[in-house]
Formats: sequence, C-alpha cells, structure tokens
Amino acid sequence: MSNGGDAAEQVIKISLDGVDYAIRIAGAGAKNLIAPLMALAKSKKSQPPQLKPSGKERLKRMIKSGSPLDVFPVREQDIRAFTQEAKKYGIVYCAVRDKEPKPDGMVDVLVRKEDSPKINRVITRLQYATVDKTSIKS
Repeated sequence: MSNGGDAAEQVIKISLDGVDYAIRIAGAGAKNLIAPLMALAKSKKSQPPQLKPSGKERLKRMIKSGSPLDVFPVREQDIRAFTQEAKKYGIVYCAVRDKEPKPDGMVDVLVRKEDSPKINRVITRLQYATVDKTSIKS
C-alpha cells in the first residue's frame, strides 16, 4: 500500500513543480516583453506630432510640430488653385483667414520653412510674380 501512496505523491509533486516552473517562465517572459513596449510608448510620447505628407493642416498642429514657419500671402480667389498646386508639390500648409475679410482680399498661408522653395514655385505657377508689361509702359 505504501508503494501506491508514494507513486501518487510523486505524481502530484512533479505536476506542482512543473506548474511552478511554467509560471516562472511565463512571468520572466512577460517582464522581458513589457520592458521594450514601455520604452516604445515613452518614445512615442516625447516626439512632436507628425504632420501630414501634404495638404491642409490645423494651425495648432503646425505650431506643435516645432518646425519654423513662413507666411505667404495668397489672394482669396486663388486659394482653391493654390490648394491644388500645394497638394501636387507635397506642401503642408495652413490658410489663416480673419473672421472679417481683409480689404486687400489676401489670405495668409503658413508653411514650413523647408517648403519655401516649393511655395515659390507654386506662386510662379499662379502667376503672382509676373508683371504685366503693358501696365508698366502706360
């Protein structure tokens, strides 16, 4: 009778030891998995918000991005053509309008400083830089 009790006791001891080792391994694995995830979460929080690749952006997000900004005036009636050209060239912009329209009909457009050469190209395509020679002669 003693042999049957010893065998059952050994089976229970081995199964309890196996469960103990499995729990320890799972805990160590979870600890090793959590450490890189926490580091990744902290690095995402410290980065400034990313801007869209192109198109219209909110003023708050452009300011939060931390990149220096330039201001360009665009006529109110040309703003739709400007947006189409800006998307073609991959420019992130923010059109700042007053509640009351300005008497000169201009809208301030904020862009990142590194996009300034692209904006200059858009402005030449919209023919802002061209001068009407007939009006100069008269």
